Amino acid sequence: QPTLADLNRRLSVGWVRFENMKWQMASPSPGVFRYYDTAGPWHVNNDAIFESYATQGVHVLPFLFQTPEYATTAPADVKKNRYGYPPRDPAGFAEFCFQTAARYGATKHPREALKTQDGRSGLGWISTFEIWNEPNLNAPEWGAWVGELPPYFELFRLAAEAVRRARVDLAEAWAA
Repeated sequence: QPTLADLNRRLSVGWVRFENMKWQMASPSPGVFRYYDTAGPWHVNNDAIFESYATQGVHVLPFLFQTPEYATTAPADVKKNRYGYPPRDPAGFAEFCFQTAARYGATKHPREALKTQDGRSGLGWISTFEIWNEPNLNAPEWGAWVGELPPYFELFRLAAEAVRRARVDLAEAWAA
């Protein structure tokens, strides 16, 4: 929450992990990205949260993961943990990672490379991203990644390349 940024700063917290940077919350439909009033059920205003922490000098580590319903490989009869299944096309997840890193990293990007309505990029609020998590915990009912490791590694490679393409290194920007 934005209101917790000052409290974290006063407690000398240097980093917080943000678990609500879920693909389905930032991209309610294919090719659509919203970060200021994300998809349900929580409608998180990522911009407000990240700006408040950056203003307080507290770094945020967003956890980029999960698959929206429109992109999942989960079989139709699976009712639990549908978001833990890999996407049909890993390039879609990589695009989510690029859009997120382009928005919150330090580098400005041309409007035509962005898929948000407001076209904001290079905000300089985030320097580091966590891509998915615990692919070894792959139980269909509760695993963070429901699938085999080779597809995870391919997804991870594409996502890491997308983040790198966005050039999100903020070390120099925050030192200035």
